[in-house]
Amino acid sequence: MQTVANTLAMLIKPHLLSAAFVLIASASMASFAQGQKVNSDEVLQAAFELKQLSKTYDELDREALRYCNAPEGEAFGSAEFSKLVEDNLLQHKSTLTKFMPASNMWRVSNGAETLKHLVHVDEVSCALLAADNKRARDLALKIGKLFSDLTTAKLSFDTLALRQTMWEEQQTVQEN
Repeated sequence: MQTVANTLAMLIKPHLLSAAFVLIASASMASFAQGQKVNSDEVLQAAFELKQLSKTYDELDREALRYCNAPEGEAFGSAEFSKLVEDNLLQHKSTLTKFMPASNMWRVSNGAETLKHLVHVDEVSCALLAADNKRARDLALKIGKLFSDLTTAKLSFDTLALRQTMWEEQQTVQEN
């Protein structure tokens, strides 16, 4: 019983830290983000970090399917996420767009949210077997770290998307 409690505590801790980070960042974001157009390099760097994490998800998802009886994913992994980034943040798949619409950034953010959901499903699948299976326990911890990293990276990306949204709305108000 103690092993189950320890495992659950280890799984929950990254989520609580991520939630605290989200609250702190959200509270402070409004003060500095007003009226700043985002730099495309910042956006692409944040998207690249999300793409790297989606590749880690692909690796861990295969293990979760094998060792934790995780359900088959929605056919959304690193290849689909990369395509989503290319379609929305890159023009003609090679050159940077001069203007990065916030709506395109939010589409990428929604894709990252889908990845977070799929990571969480794998984490829960492994956590259910963690008490009796060391491999499932170890995998649940790796997936929990991925969830935390993905949450942090998505928050960084969402901060940029929010800044761009606010800048676009200010431009619209100034035009009218």
